[in-house]
Amino acid sequence: MRKNVFRVLQSLCLGSLLLPSVALAEGPGAAAQAEGGGVYSAAGTAEPAGDVVAVSTPAELASAIASAAAGTTIVLADGEYDQSAAFSISGKKGTETAPITIRAEHQGQAVFTGKAGLNVSNSSYIVIQGIKFTGSGTAVTLNNSNHVRVTRNTFALKAIFNPSGFKWLQFQGSNSHHNRIDHNEFGPRGDLGQMIAFQGSVMSQYDVIEYNYFHDAAPQTENGGETIRVGLSGSSMSNGYTTIQYNLFVNCDSDAEVISVKSGNNTVRYNTFIDNKGQVTARHGHANSYYGNYFFRTGDKAGVGGLRIYANDQKIYNNYFENISGTIHIDGGDYDAGPDGKNYTSDVLTKHWRVYRAQVVHNTIVNSSSGIVVGKSYTYAPVDSIVADNLVVGSGGPLYSEVKTSNTVFSGNIGYGGTLDNVTRSTYEIREADPRFVTVDGLQKLSAASPAIDAGVGTYPFVTDDMDGQPRAASDVGADEFSAAPGFRRPLTAADVGPNAVTRVSAQVSGQAVGGWYNGDVTVTLSPVNTEPGIGRTEYRLDAGTECRVYSSPILVSGEGRHTLAFRHTNGDGRVEPEQAVQVNIDTTPPAYRLLANGQPLTAASIFDDTETLNLQSQAEDALSGLKGQSFTVFGATYGTQGSIPLTGKIGLQSAKVKAEDAAGNVREETVTFRVAPTLATLLDMTRGYIDSGDMTGPLVPQLTELLRQAEHQAGKDSVQQAVKFLSNALKHLQNPPKGAGYHSGRQAGASNLHGSLDRMVVQVN
Repeated sequence: MRKNVFRVLQSLCLGSLLLPSVALAEGPGAAAQAEGGGVYSAAGTAEPAGDVVAVSTPAELASAIASAAAGTTIVLADGEYDQSAAFSISGKKGTETAPITIRAEHQGQAVFTGKAGLNVSNSSYIVIQGIKFTGSGTAVTLNNSNHVRVTRNTFALKAIFNPSGFKWLQFQGSNSHHNRIDHNEFGPRGDLGQMIAFQGSVMSQYDVIEYNYFHDAAPQTENGGETIRVGLSGSSMSNGYTTIQYNLFVNCDSDAEVISVKSGNNTVRYNTFIDNKGQVTARHGHANSYYGNYFFRTGDKAGVGGLRIYANDQKIYNNYFENISGTIHIDGGDYDAGPDGKNYTSDVLTKHWRVYRAQVVHNTIVNSSSGIVVGKSYTYAPVDSIVADNLVVGSGGPLYSEVKTSNTVFSGNIGYGGTLDNVTRSTYEIREADPRFVTVDGLQKLSAASPAIDAGVGTYPFVTDDMDGQPRAASDVGADEFSAAPGFRRPLTAADVGPNAVTRVSAQVSGQAVGGWYNGDVTVTLSPVNTEPGIGRTEYRLDAGTECRVYSSPILVSGEGRHTLAFRHTNGDGRVEPEQAVQVNIDTTPPAYRLLANGQPLTAASIFDDTETLNLQSQAEDALSGLKGQSFTVFGATYGTQGSIPLTGKIGLQSAKVKAEDAAGNVREETVTFRVAPTLATLLDMTRGYIDSGDMTGPLVPQLTELLRQAEHQAGKDSVQQAVKFLSNALKHLQNPPKGAGYHSGRQAGASNLHGSLDRMVVQVN
């Protein structure tokens, strides 16, 4: 059913989609060919028309590369490509709209073995796509090259146990910049070396590493097994401007530094780290930013870490850590390069430089025995750093640990569940408070009652949103900003990254449905998850037969009935996610009902004798959401769907209040009036009662008694008109009592009740 809905959606939307002209099919045993999968330029546009060269042997591939020009697409047939050295791509110049593309015909089925790899040098606008690397040499080298895209490949190279290690993918050269490594899988790995390494004395710049899956790197006894190393000590004073984002790291245990940053002005954000035996480390270089990352330890694995920093002007914010001890280390240093970081010679580049002006703000740490640690190692304490508006919850402690005395400024921090600090701090600096977390999608987030809400005390212009991508308002403490706005970031799973990943869309329906129904108009907000705003497009269709539209703002859904909102996202590279849909059911009409009395509808014209038993039955129905409940209240008692009520003593105008509610929460409440009339026997009894009580005395007594007796006699003979005549006379006597009538103002209640009863009896008989 879902597939059929998607096919309809695709056909309706086809005119508005930028679908690629050539598909990249999955290999045997994989899922069906991705809708819209294809070949794209390094800039993310669809493959243009150009020469397509099919190859099936290493020799044919080498020849095709040598002849390639802008716009050439080299398609590798399924099979192994084995040779003793890397294929050389040298001096090749594609363009933004006409790249040179080398791709597998079927993703993952063109396999490079032996020493086969791709050495790209002095080239630009090259796309490497869909290849599986399983050999024993470096898979991809980018040397003095720019605008190269390495996408949807699998890196699973053989372990060669070289004591010096080797790189699976590497950047180098002074003219290397603006390259993109995305949607690849790296792992497993059993030997020493980096999966991605930036080499040389000058950094490659403005490169992006995103949507990759790094996993299962076995522990090594030697240093040098970083999963990603962004530079070397010798290049640490260069700026990389590298962005590492939306990657998943799982069981990367080959080095104490999962990511080692050894250059300046890089960004590590929106990544997810699970059970990695190591830390993300600002090892060398200044002014790096680490934010919006998720760190988890799911069991009791030792050595799983968070962040550790050195050098100047590092920023750490909006990160979430769970079940990790020693989560953030603003470490001590064994060399002081000074406040401007310029007091050094080449022989001290490998040192751990003293920290200056670190800003550690708005992080959330859950279930930690030691949260933020200042100056743990070496000699020199951090200088002029800030620890503010962080939230640490754990046991043991201290949750904020100051190993070395420093001038670090603390403000607005919250701790709970352990010893707050090993240094006496004011409550303005660190206060103890239960953050009152609630579990949302597996994360510990702020509840509406949390004291962390609006409790932030600092102003940091670089903190514009929270870990979910929700905008910051009055600045809550921790990584989470309490908000009803939709979030578009969450921890990554293996389905979000790697060669087969597509961008998913989250749908947030406004309001709270009751039983799966809404009782008013709703809006639906569509948010692509874990991607940058403006990348790709989201399209939707509301109900069958309606026009497909490109999403730009929340969608209004109105009108009673069952609505289906179908939607999908097209990635920046043209891949289309599987169609999704949400059901929006709207019911704004309260249930219909009727109340039966002795089998007939109860209305304002209904009159019953006081000697009857009133059998009431409520009948309610709702054609849309269905009936949730019904009841009626009469004579002060509430019944469900039916009730039997004797009417004795309940003379006069009465009412029944009916209530019916449907599953959407629509309620109908109405009141129906009816009359209970006395019989002649009741009137005689009433008269006798008033006489016996002394409420009525004198000549009025025998007059009323006789008139009522005559009325009863005539009624017994079915002489209705005569009965009415005697009743009317009794009413006149009661309205104009004769002289000597024995009731006075203190006892007029009885006469008044009798008057009303006689009046109703006359009306009833007439």
